[in-house]
Amino acid sequence: MASGGTRSTLVGTGAVLGMVLAATATVVALQGGGVAGGACLSATPLRIVAAPAIAPAVQEIVQRDVDRSCVAAQVVPQDSADVASALAAGTGEPPALWIPDSSMWPKRARREAARLSGPPCTIEEHEPLAISPLVGVTARKDAEKLGWPDAQPGWQELIDGRVPTTIGDPATTTEGLATLLVVRRLLGNPDGTPRPELGATLLKVGRGAVPTIQAAYDKLGSSPDALVFTASEQSVVAHNRAAGRTSAVAVYPMDGTVALDYPVVRVKADEPSGPGDTTGAVTATDTASATATASGTATGTATGTAGEAATEAAAETVEAALRTPEAVRTLRAAGFRDRDGVLGDLRDGTSGIVPSKPTLLAMPPLEQATEVLRIWSAVTLDAKLLVLIDVSGSMDAEAGSGQTRIELARDAALTTLPLYPDSTDVGLWAFSLQRAPSHDWVELVPMGRMTDRVGQVSRRQALQEAFASLPSRTDGATGLNDTVLAAVRAQRGGYVAGRVNAVVVVTDGRHEDPDGTNDEALVRTLQAEADPARPVPVILVAMGLDVDFPALQRIAAATGGKAYQARDPADISSVFLD
Repeated sequence: MASGGTRSTLVGTGAVLGMVLAATATVVALQGGGVAGGACLSATPLRIVAAPAIAPAVQEIVQRDVDRSCVAAQVVPQDSADVASALAAGTGEPPALWIPDSSMWPKRARREAARLSGPPCTIEEHEPLAISPLVGVTARKDAEKLGWPDAQPGWQELIDGRVPTTIGDPATTTEGLATLLVVRRLLGNPDGTPRPELGATLLKVGRGAVPTIQAAYDKLGSSPDALVFTASEQSVVAHNRAAGRTSAVAVYPMDGTVALDYPVVRVKADEPSGPGDTTGAVTATDTASATATASGTATGTATGTAGEAATEAAAETVEAALRTPEAVRTLRAAGFRDRDGVLGDLRDGTSGIVPSKPTLLAMPPLEQATEVLRIWSAVTLDAKLLVLIDVSGSMDAEAGSGQTRIELARDAALTTLPLYPDSTDVGLWAFSLQRAPSHDWVELVPMGRMTDRVGQVSRRQALQEAFASLPSRTDGATGLNDTVLAAVRAQRGGYVAGRVNAVVVVTDGRHEDPDGTNDEALVRTLQAEADPARPVPVILVAMGLDVDFPALQRIAAATGGKAYQARDPADISSVFLD
């Protein structure tokens, strides 16, 4: 027994010693290679995933400066948003090194992983390799409309533009998300909350948003009309080199811009723990049944630990190679700026960019990215809207600035109308009391797509003409409740899946039809007829202080909608946009 016990101890100790020696030998071998070019026993495979813009430069540096007998590096170009999603969900093969185009993505991956079920790996963010400012991009032939090159417009001018402006999809492109964050910064209140104009601005830049930045460049080259979109400065250099001429130019907002940075991210798989953990070393206290498998277990553990150590050493070798002065020169030659914002000498003369360092702003916090994406999702969903405008006699009341309530409602509607994309379905009713023989409303424009014809004009033009005619239609009391109920039923009857099917009501009063549905009956009916599979929220915009706002809130709540109140009717435009 004594002899058997001693043998068990020796097996365990030998396994542990073998594991340590194997790991040490691998680390020594890798440290002897790398940039210095020493001898290695074998090459360690290393998967590097890089943003497509920087991947070619990374590939060049790795092939030139990393000893391939020590590290067999594979550089894979992949969009940063896709990598972040995969890391957060724990799907796919995680890279040992990840070079996204913004430090937003590793932060977002960590947050999403924690929200889902805990991070499946460690995401360790290191200093950026390079930066590239976010710029406006336009065709050389159209640049003078923006004052280029003598003057640079501000972000507000780019957004409100003398030429159409679009962005890459912010859910999938860093450039698009960064643009929204800059817009959010410009249209924020001192306390950090967004102003109502933010939604309107996102509607403007969101119309025609492109899935990729390359699609924007393709559109720039094929469209006869002027266009501005946002992209990285480096993409302008790359595009013009491929074209062999300066076909695109970078416009630098005078009020500053943010920069895409390119951090080096180390990704390490987390080791299992608990009862199922089989990676622990064999000790002298193992039982006799464990003794029979101790050698194999220890060998597997040694191999696994040695492999992790080898990968870690290979990652260190590659990261060191990416930070050498020669590597910085390679990145500059590709059109990137170094971490201090210094650009290389681009001698080909077709770059289309300005070498001087632009004013760089700090990237807003991740919380704002989450918020602005939520707003983006809301304002860019296709909608089917039935708009109800109160034309009762009280809408003729003076509301300040020499205008009546109905005139302010008209102007707010006309201001908002151009913001809706052509894919929107819209219909318009006017209501007061007995506008038609059997009900309190009249259809001014039938429901349909903005681009469809209504008589001899497009629906967009028909709506514009109908809104303009509202001040001439005011008369009578307010027949609110039956109009709302009829509108909800009409929307549900013509429900279109995949769209926001809503009723929008603008009123300055309360229900005044003695023969109509009272407030309590309306709420009960809306609740009873609600269909979760076909929701029709009612959004009520109340003008002034004469409304029964609690009643409007109950109506909205019964449908999953919301009620807004412009206490000063002159604020109707801001409330309407909100």
